[in-house]
Amino acid sequence: MENIINKLRTSLVIISLLLLACCKVDTLQDIKGLEPTVSLVQTGAGLVTLKPEDLTIDKTNSLVRRTLGINYAGYQLNETFTANVELDLNDVPDGYGKFAAGDCFISTSTDGKATTGDIEVPAGTKHQPFYFNVTKAAIEAHPAKKMAVKIRISSTNKYKLNTQADSVYLLMDLTDFGSQKVDVT
Repeated sequence: MENIINKLRTSLVIISLLLLACCKVDTLQDIKGLEPTVSLVQTGAGLVTLKPEDLTIDKTNSLVRRTLGINYAGYQLNETFTANVELDLNDVPDGYGKFAAGDCFISTSTDGKATTGDIEVPAGTKHQPFYFNVTKAAIEAHPAKKMAVKIRISSTNKYKLNTQADSVYLLMDLTDFGSQKVDVT
């Protein structure tokens, strides 16, 4: 009886080793094989509600600002590339008003100057910030209204665009911004 048990144990060990050898998984090789992608940072589920405490006040330029970013995801370090980031003033969720041209804009620095088109991401940089700016005039023009804008990456010059995170709706309930309007001046 003991001999049978020993043979069964030995057989189980051999079968286990054979199965283990057949199940070779090389996760690192799988990761290296993935195509690099570009996406927006901080997109949540595609909707981000901007609250006064989420924004930076720029008194010099009479703006409120939110930092966003472009993200590179890949195994190898990235080469320099550009991503075209756009504001879509017409595509807003139901129940939200549309900002007018000039009410808000994108910038690549905190100097209050609008950027249009491509944002450059330097080589070896996984994340490149940019800024969504709303003017004091926009806050004054839409008091107590819910406003929205869509930001999206429309294209990149080198890497694949991650279509699951290439756009975000920024939602603002301007009722919450009464004190911000005062602080911006």
